[in-house]
Amino acid sequence: MKKIFISFLIVLGFGIFWACEDENTNPVFDTTKIVAPTLTESNNTTDLVLLEENEANIALSFTWDSTIYPLANIESAIYSLQMDSIGNNFNDPIELANGDVFNYTITVAELNDLLLGKKYQSDTILPFEFRVYSYIVESVQDKVYSNVLSINITAYSKEVIEVPVEPIYLLGNASAAGWDNTAALPLTFRKDLADSTFTIVTSLDGGTGEYLKFIRYLGAWAPQWGTDATGDSVSGNLVYRPTEAVPDPAAIPAPSVAGDYLITVNIAETVNTYEITKVAETLHLIGDATSVDWDNTQAIPMTKDAPGKFSIVTTLESTATEGFKFLVNQGAWEPMYGQDGNGTWEAGSLKYRPLGAADVPSIPPPPTTGSYLIEVDFANNTYKLTLQ
Repeated sequence: MKKIFISFLIVLGFGIFWACEDENTNPVFDTTKIVAPTLTESNNTTDLVLLEENEANIALSFTWDSTIYPLANIESAIYSLQMDSIGNNFNDPIELANGDVFNYTITVAELNDLLLGKKYQSDTILPFEFRVYSYIVESVQDKVYSNVLSINITAYSKEVIEVPVEPIYLLGNASAAGWDNTAALPLTFRKDLADSTFTIVTSLDGGTGEYLKFIRYLGAWAPQWGTDATGDSVSGNLVYRPTEAVPDPAAIPAPSVAGDYLITVNIAETVNTYEITKVAETLHLIGDATSVDWDNTQAIPMTKDAPGKFSIVTTLESTATEGFKFLVNQGAWEPMYGQDGNGTWEAGSLKYRPLGAADVPSIPPPPTTGSYLIEVDFANNTYKLTLQ
């Protein structure tokens, strides 16, 4: 009888062991059983003509239901409502809403301003399509798409008032802000570059253990962007953390050498990347519009006002045949900055000439000889002149 009891305990022990092991197995679900959200528009609108006298009225009101995942105890899905021109296959969509939300409403004025701000033509029938997608983890494999609604929209013409784009922010122990999310450094929106591109020139501490991240709002840890295993101190993919419920992405490693760096971030729907580029910490003025002509050994030092920002007040000659440029180092023609071919004497975009590259156009001389304030801003890639 004692042997039978011992045998029973052994069998019971194995049963408990296997039950525990089965319980801890990673859950897997069949993606073919996911039920996608259904998108609806409250008025079933197919043709919409926007009128200025109705600008306070609701133009479109969308709702969608939850994506059904065949697995319990998973985190809440994030939903994104998109619109794009029919035929574009959502390759360059406008994101109307993003978050743990299930509805979106836009007024006539808001929709009209959105379309004109995106350079769509007014008084013309514009065919658009709308969809919602959900995701648990931000990756192509995990996105679940709704049905697509097609709506023809006609906008009205009006003077477009440019609405400033809110910045995103840089922080990390490699930056002056440290990990204080209330002191994070703002990046500037660059409307001259691709959609959703932001830049900053700032000083970074270099070396092992120095890191960076980006946050959407001051004082909040989500939304934020980090990187993945492929990201390094030069460039990489950004990994988005939409809410506090999503785990932190990896921090971005800082360059190995301390100095001033241009950081470029693109957070568009189809592209999420960053680049970190060393920028000049000295700058010199040269050219036949200046007092030193083209003698690069006498190039005039400019004042560094902040990382990536330089200025000088000097006399420029209107009789010059070429104008002026900027040298990084006195006595060396490269690296150099000129203008991109579209610049005027008064302002324009810079064009960089790295080592071994072809020459760049000079900035034209001013129409009047006199004293000028010359300002250079690497974050915006611009120069500007002001008569004193």
